[in-house]
Amino acid sequence: MSTHLKLIIASAAALSVTSMAEACTCPPYADAAQHAEEFDFVAFGHVEDVWQLPVDDGSEAMFEYERVYTIALEAYVEAVEAGEDTRGLDEFSDDFYAENPPPRQPPYPQGGGAISRISISNVFKGDPTSQIYLHTGRPGNPTCGVSYADDSDIIVLANNNGGRFGAWMCSLPRFSREEYEAALSGE
Repeated sequence: MSTHLKLIIASAAALSVTSMAEACTCPPYADAAQHAEEFDFVAFGHVEDVWQLPVDDGSEAMFEYERVYTIALEAYVEAVEAGEDTRGLDEFSDDFYAENPPPRQPPYPQGGGAISRISISNVFKGDPTSQIYLHTGRPGNPTCGVSYADDSDIIVLANNNGGRFGAWMCSLPRFSREEYEAALSGE
Protein backbone atom coordinates (compact mmCIF):
# COMPACT_ATOMS: atom_id res chain seq x y z
CA MET A 1 0.00 0.00 0.00
CA SER A 2 1.44 3.36 -0.94
CA THR A 3 2.29 6.10 1.59
CA HIS A 4 -0.23 8.32 -0.21
CA LEU A 5 -2.99 5.78 0.36
CA LYS A 6 -2.03 5.34 4.05
CA LEU A 7 -2.19 9.11 4.62
CA ILE A 8 -5.57 9.39 2.92
CA ILE A 9 -7.00 6.49 4.92
CA ALA A 10 -5.59 7.82 8.19
CA SER A 11 -7.05 11.27 7.60
CA ALA A 12 -10.41 9.81 6.59
CA ALA A 13 -10.54 7.76 9.79
CA ALA A 14 -10.19 10.89 11.94
CA LEU A 15 -13.88 11.50 12.47
CA SER A 16 -15.29 13.66 15.23
CA VAL A 17 -18.72 13.13 16.61
CA THR A 18 -20.47 15.78 18.62
CA SER A 19 -23.10 15.04 21.16
CA MET A 20 -25.82 17.05 22.79
CA ALA A 21 -25.40 17.63 26.47
CA GLU A 22 -28.23 19.00 28.50
CA ALA A 23 -27.92 19.73 32.19
CA CYS A 24 -29.87 17.58 34.66
CA THR A 25 -31.53 19.67 37.33
CA CYS A 26 -34.27 19.06 39.87
CA PRO A 27 -36.39 21.74 41.52
CA PRO A 28 -35.94 22.38 45.24
CA TYR A 29 -38.59 20.81 47.47
CA ALA A 30 -39.68 22.38 50.74
CA ASP A 31 -40.52 19.05 52.36
CA ALA A 32 -41.15 15.35 51.77
CA ALA A 33 -44.85 15.93 51.01
CA GLN A 34 -44.04 18.39 48.21
CA HIS A 35 -41.44 16.02 46.76
CA ALA A 36 -43.83 13.04 46.91
CA GLU A 37 -46.51 15.05 45.04
CA GLU A 38 -44.38 14.75 41.90
CA PHE A 39 -44.77 10.95 41.76
CA ASP A 40 -47.58 8.40 41.28
CA PHE A 41 -45.91 5.80 43.48
CA VAL A 42 -44.07 6.21 46.78
CA ALA A 43 -43.01 3.18 48.79
CA PHE A 44 -40.26 1.52 50.79
CA GLY A 45 -38.58 -1.41 49.15
CA HIS A 46 -35.59 -3.66 48.75
CA VAL A 47 -33.63 -3.98 45.49
CA GLU A 48 -33.51 -7.70 44.70
CA ASP A 49 -31.95 -7.66 41.20
CA VAL A 50 -30.60 -5.11 38.73
CA TRP A 51 -30.26 -5.82 35.00
CA GLN A 52 -28.20 -3.39 32.94
CA LEU A 53 -29.69 -2.56 29.52
CA PRO A 54 -27.50 -2.30 26.39
CA VAL A 55 -26.56 1.08 24.94
CA ASP A 56 -26.74 1.85 21.22
CA ASP A 57 -24.54 4.85 20.53
CA GLY A 58 -24.55 4.38 16.75
CA SER A 59 -20.90 3.31 16.71
CA GLU A 60 -21.52 -0.08 15.06
CA ALA A 61 -23.23 1.53 12.05
CA MET A 62 -20.51 4.18 11.86
CA PHE A 63 -17.69 1.59 11.99
CA GLU A 64 -19.33 -0.33 9.13
CA TYR A 65 -19.77 2.88 7.15
CA GLU A 66 -16.10 3.80 7.64
CA ARG A 67 -15.08 0.27 6.56
CA VAL A 68 -17.03 0.62 3.30
CA TYR A 69 -15.56 4.11 2.75
CA THR A 70 -12.03 2.78 3.33
CA ILE A 71 -12.54 0.02 0.73
CA ALA A 72 -13.86 2.57 -1.78
CA LEU A 73 -10.95 4.91 -0.97
CA GLU A 74 -8.39 2.15 -1.52
CA ALA A 75 -9.97 1.35 -4.91
CA TYR A 76 -9.96 5.06 -5.82
CA VAL A 77 -6.25 5.51 -4.93
CA GLU A 78 -5.32 2.40 -6.91
CA ALA A 79 -7.31 3.71 -9.90
CA VAL A 80 -5.61 7.13 -9.63
CA GLU A 81 -2.16 5.53 -9.41
CA ALA A 82 -2.98 3.41 -12.49
CA GLY A 83 -4.20 6.52 -14.37
CA GLU A 84 -7.80 5.23 -14.56
CA ASP A 85 -9.50 7.88 -12.41
CA THR A 86 -8.85 11.60 -12.86
CA ARG A 87 -11.13 12.93 -10.15
CA GLY A 88 -9.57 14.77 -7.25
CA LEU A 89 -9.94 13.46 -3.70
CA ASP A 90 -12.58 16.11 -2.86
CA GLU A 91 -14.65 15.12 -5.91
CA PHE A 92 -14.30 11.42 -5.01
CA SER A 93 -15.42 12.12 -1.44
CA ASP A 94 -18.36 14.28 -2.59
CA ASP A 95 -19.48 11.54 -5.01
CA PHE A 96 -19.13 8.84 -2.35
CA TYR A 97 -21.12 10.79 0.27
CA ALA A 98 -23.80 11.72 -2.28
CA GLU A 99 -24.29 8.06 -3.20
CA ASN A 100 -23.78 6.72 0.34
CA PRO A 101 -24.97 9.16 2.98
CA PRO A 102 -23.54 8.40 6.43
CA PRO A 103 -25.78 6.66 8.96
CA ARG A 104 -27.83 8.92 11.14
CA GLN A 105 -26.11 9.27 14.49
CA PRO A 106 -28.36 9.66 17.53
CA PRO A 107 -27.77 13.00 19.28
CA TYR A 108 -26.83 10.97 22.34
CA PRO A 109 -26.61 7.24 23.13
CA GLN A 110 -29.95 5.46 23.06
CA GLY A 111 -31.07 2.84 25.53
CA GLY A 112 -28.99 1.88 28.47
CA GLY A 113 -30.09 2.29 32.03
CA ALA A 114 -31.38 -0.60 34.05
CA ILE A 115 -34.39 -2.57 35.17
CA SER A 116 -34.49 -3.23 38.91
CA ARG A 117 -36.73 -5.79 40.59
CA ILE A 118 -37.83 -4.30 43.88
CA SER A 119 -39.72 -6.04 46.69
CA ILE A 120 -42.11 -3.53 48.22
CA SER A 121 -42.65 -3.53 51.99
CA ASN A 122 -44.84 -0.40 52.43
CA VAL A 123 -46.80 1.55 49.81
CA PHE A 124 -47.65 5.10 50.84
CA LYS A 125 -48.90 6.39 47.52
CA GLY A 126 -50.17 4.39 44.56
CA ASP A 127 -51.67 0.95 44.07
CA PRO A 128 -50.71 -1.67 46.65
CA THR A 129 -48.21 -4.21 45.35
CA SER A 130 -45.53 -6.51 46.71
CA GLN A 131 -43.09 -6.13 43.81
CA ILE A 132 -42.31 -3.78 40.94
CA TYR A 133 -39.87 -3.66 38.04
CA LEU A 134 -38.42 -0.16 37.93
CA HIS A 135 -36.87 1.22 34.73
CA THR A 136 -34.20 3.88 35.11
CA GLY A 137 -32.22 5.72 32.48
CA ARG A 138 -28.46 5.90 32.41
CA PRO A 139 -26.99 8.19 35.08
CA GLY A 140 -25.68 11.53 33.87
CA ASN A 141 -26.49 13.76 30.92
CA PRO A 142 -28.71 13.74 28.93
CA THR A 143 -30.96 10.99 30.32
CA CYS A 144 -30.55 12.04 33.96
CA GLY A 145 -31.05 8.49 35.16
CA VAL A 146 -30.20 6.85 38.45
CA SER A 147 -28.81 3.52 39.48
CA TYR A 148 -29.71 1.34 42.42
CA ALA A 149 -27.41 -1.15 44.11
CA ASP A 150 -28.34 -4.81 44.41
CA ASP A 151 -29.44 -5.88 47.87
CA SER A 152 -30.18 -2.38 49.17
CA ASP A 153 -33.13 -0.80 50.94
CA ILE A 154 -34.54 2.24 49.13
CA ILE A 155 -37.29 4.81 49.16
CA VAL A 156 -39.06 4.35 45.83
CA LEU A 157 -40.31 7.54 44.19
CA ALA A 158 -41.56 6.61 40.72
CA ASN A 159 -44.18 7.23 38.10
CA ASN A 160 -46.46 4.41 37.00
CA ASN A 161 -47.55 4.29 33.37
CA GLY A 162 -49.90 1.34 33.04
CA GLY A 163 -47.82 -0.88 35.30
CA ARG A 164 -44.48 0.31 33.91
CA PHE A 165 -42.64 2.08 36.69
CA GLY A 166 -39.96 4.64 35.88
CA ALA A 167 -37.54 6.72 37.92
CA TRP A 168 -34.97 9.36 37.13
CA MET A 169 -32.52 11.63 38.92
CA CYS A 170 -35.24 13.66 40.67
CA SER A 171 -36.64 10.38 42.04
CA LEU A 172 -33.78 10.15 44.49
CA PRO A 173 -35.03 10.81 48.02
CA ARG A 174 -34.32 14.26 49.41
CA PHE A 175 -35.70 13.52 52.86
CA SER A 176 -35.57 10.72 55.42
CA ARG A 177 -37.75 7.63 55.44
CA GLU A 178 -39.51 8.99 58.54
CA GLU A 179 -40.29 12.31 56.83
CA TYR A 180 -41.86 10.58 53.79
CA GLU A 181 -43.81 8.24 56.07
CA ALA A 182 -45.13 11.14 58.19
CA ALA A 183 -46.00 13.21 55.10
CA LEU A 184 -47.90 10.40 53.39
CA SER A 185 -49.48 8.53 56.30
CA GLY A 186 -52.75 10.44 55.77
CA GLU A 187 -53.04 9.58 52.05
